[in-house]
Amino acid sequence: APIVEENGETKLKLDFNVKGFKPEEVQVKIVGDNVLQVRAETGTKTDSGVSHRYYVRHYALPDGIKADQIKPTMSKEGVLSIEAPAPHLKPTERNIPI
Repeated sequence: APIVEENGETKLKLDFNVKGFKPEEVQVKIVGDNVLQVRAETGTKTDSGVSHRYYVRHYALPDGIKADQIKPTMSKEGVLSIEAPAPHLKPTERNIPI
C-alpha cells in the first residue's frame, strides 16, 4: 500500500489519472469489504452518434483505514488524489534529503 509520511503524519495516499472527466463525473465509493472504487463516466451526443467514456479502478484498503476519513481532491490537470490517516501503518516510502 502507498503509505507515506508527511509533516509527521502517516497517511495512505493514492493518485488516479481521470484527465478528461469533470469532477461531477467522478465518484469515489467504498464497496464490499473495504474496497475503494473510483468511477468516472462521460458521454457526448453528436449528429453522427453517441460517445461514452468509462473509467473504473478498485483498490483494497489496508485494515484500519476509516471511510469517513478519506479525503478526495481533484487537480486542474485531472489527477484525483485520495488521502486518509493511517497512524497504525508504517510508511512504504520515505523522503531522502538531498
